Amino acid sequence: MIVHAATTIAPVQDGALTAQIHDALAAIDLIPAEHAVDAAYVSPAEIERADQVHGITLLGPVVPDHSHQAKSEAGSD
Repeated sequence: MIVHAATTIAPVQDGALTAQIHDALAAIDLIPAEHAVDAAYVSPAEIERADQVHGITLLGPVVPDHSHQAKSEAGSD
């Protein structure tokens, strides 16, 4: 069952919509206890916001940090 759909312009990344999706579901009183998503929708900040703002457990793989600092054994990421 589809309860929400969101569209946006092409340059907007999918993950930028996670908070908008949760806010829209809250507006129609359909907040899930758990929301399973793919990696594009998951970040530590989104996991925290989903829990703190709506009480949603956001489930999905968190993408590793691929920055130069994270790959270097001499720096901090």
